Amino acid sequence: MAKLELAIDIGSSYLTIYQKGKGVVIKEPNIAIVNNNGKVEVLELGEKALSLLGRADRRLKSIYPVSEGAVVYPEVFATMVKKCISRLITSRIFKPQVSAIVLVSQCLNELERKTIENTMYEAGIKEVVLVDAPLAVYVDNECRPGMYVDVGADLTDVSIITSAGIMSGYTVNIGGNVFNNQISDRITNKYGVRIGKYTAEKIKKTIGSMYSNDVNVDEVMGINIINDEKTVVDVNAGDILQSINGSVDLIVDVINTTINMCPAELAKQIVDDGIYISGGSTLLPGFEEYLIERTKINVKLLDNITTAVCIGGGKLIDNPTLLNNLLRLKNI
Repeated sequence: MAKLELAIDIGSSYLTIYQKGKGVVIKEPNIAIVNNNGKVEVLELGEKALSLLGRADRRLKSIYPVSEGAVVYPEVFATMVKKCISRLITSRIFKPQVSAIVLVSQCLNELERKTIENTMYEAGIKEVVLVDAPLAVYVDNECRPGMYVDVGADLTDVSIITSAGIMSGYTVNIGGNVFNNQISDRITNKYGVRIGKYTAEKIKKTIGSMYSNDVNVDEVMGINIINDEKTVVDVNAGDILQSINGSVDLIVDVINTTINMCPAELAKQIVDDGIYISGGSTLLPGFEEYLIERTKINVKLLDNITTAVCIGGGKLIDNPTLLNNLLRLKNI
């Protein structure tokens, strides 16, 4: 029987799928539009679902099936995964047996992991192996030992990884979505204008910066909180910095605490080799320099900065010995 071997990164913002022999083949926003009639019927998903947001149709409801690394709407998410996999199956007659390495947050408990596993089975996947996402990033970085910081949408994973596995790992509820909420709150409080999360995301990408001397400005349209009318205001880069720097400082605190708690030899190696960072929010101008300034340690952006987790999972497909070793170490 033909096989379809996948690595699936379950992110709060994106569902990313790697196919053996082809690389990353699907990266869709992790959102679905369903009927708001009590029945779970997925009408659109991913980019198409995103385009329907904000339309005045009470019959439709938007659902984010993954939150803080956990699957909170299993039935919806199973349908999304199944539809994505169907795009990869070219033959309607000879259907392949699907197996998947599923990359998950290191902070999930056993019940949350079991829910993800069952959801994958419901999506039609016959063989499911769960791997902690930081290990996949480590594999994508050619298994270099050291500290790994992955800033996701809802969570930031801070891990020290060696050939013996994850020596210490901490997860904080800070990420790109938290930044967006903080930007939205500041604009409301300072300018009296209410904006949505996707407008906040756009502003962050357009003028967001961790440089204190950045003077970029962008026009932002929102809803006036007093008269509910559309209003345009000028938002500057300083607004973005003041919105999010407290959260970034919390990430720095976790990094410093993690290093201080590890053995002296390992801490010295991290100081000498630097910190490896990944995740979309680390692309914010000045983010790398900000971490260096606050930690006094060199920082290195990974090559596959937004897909390191998924590509690392893909590399594990081709290296079952390494996969088994990592799983064995986790269970010791």
